[in-house]
Amino acid sequence: MDLRTPMQLFRNQEPVGLITAYSYETPWANGTLQDSDPARGARSDRAASYLQWLNETEDLPEDDDSYDRLCIQELARHDVTQADVDWCEYGTWTIKTQDGLDHQAYSLEFLGDGHLQWRW
Repeated sequence: MDLRTPMQLFRNQEPVGLITAYSYETPWANGTLQDSDPARGARSDRAASYLQWLNETEDLPEDDDSYDRLCIQELARHDVTQADVDWCEYGTWTIKTQDGLDHQAYSLEFLGDGHLQWRW
């Protein structure tokens, strides 16, 4: 596979954009996404920032109400909605390679600044 050739990214069979700057180091593939909708791409970057905060924060409240309030505050601070976060986290992601074949992308994750990682 020519790592310089852009690949098409789809979510639930809907086109999202082109993956460029592709690299692969077992088991992870990485690339840069040129989202066909720049506003959606910006929301995805902000959602990635929120998810990074959520994954790295060690002292999250244990009771559900306090946890929910804190998450709502952080969503607002990151200027993102739960729907934006869900868009990034859920869905069936596929990548069409230059040979025209569709490949499922497992564990696709938005890393911010247009960067993605996934498993083939």
